[in-house]
Amino acid sequence: MKSKVKFVLDSLTAQEVLIKELTSQLAQKETLTLKGKDSILHMITREAADEEKRLLEKELAQLKDVLAGKTQKLKEKDKLIAELEQREREARFELNVEIERSKTLADKSAVRGLQAAPRSRTGAAGLEDSKNVKVIRFYEDITNLLVTNMRHQAGQRPGQDEWTFTCIYTYSENGISPDALQKSLSFTLRTSRPEAEDTDEPGESLYYVPQDLDKEPPEFVSRLGFLNHPFTFERKQLSLFLRTLHDSLKEALSVDSDGEKDDEVQVVE
Repeated sequence: MKSKVKFVLDSLTAQEVLIKELTSQLAQKETLTLKGKDSILHMITREAADEEKRLLEKELAQLKDVLAGKTQKLKEKDKLIAELEQREREARFELNVEIERSKTLADKSAVRGLQAAPRSRTGAAGLEDSKNVKVIRFYEDITNLLVTNMRHQAGQRPGQDEWTFTCIYTYSENGISPDALQKSLSFTLRTSRPEAEDTDEPGESLYYVPQDLDKEPPEFVSRLGFLNHPFTFERKQLSLFLRTLHDSLKEALSVDSDGEKDDEVQVVE
């Protein structure tokens, strides 16, 4: 009986030892298994990070290449714009030079044309023009009146055309003396032929308008009297109008005449 009990106890003891041994081995295997999993996870994470880094570096290099290409294109565009602006400046300069050259040539041609015109006119026509010039200059010298411009405006009826003459009258205290007192008055005279009620042939009248009086001293303008504003008079009074211009300018300039000798023509031998 004792021997059987001992046998059973020994068997239980051996079984407990075996169970402990198996439990210890199982724990070691689980530890190794976990350690292996951590190593594998670590390796996978490292490889993924390296791959992602390589991809980012590759993308960064590509972006740098794109940026460098765009920068180069911008430099080329800036260079092209600078060249175009330089060409435009040169073209404008050449255009201005050509314009000035054309103006100079045109002025020279006009002067040559005026100089050559009297020479090219021969015969009766050229002589007649020369006579007309002499007559006009004679009238200008004897009256001190210059007609600098003339404009024409057609009337609504035959014989109703209007002509506007731009004139300059110059008063001279003594035309022979170099230091003679002189004064000019600019004005326009417009012809008109109003319809008369009691005559078949209406008389022509002239409409006087002074010019550039705003550039004259107020005292001088005031002394001009009725010549400082527009008025109308008959054409047959032109000689009287010319005399009035002379007297009014003389009075406006406060020129005192000592005698008739000042108004007489002096003979030049």
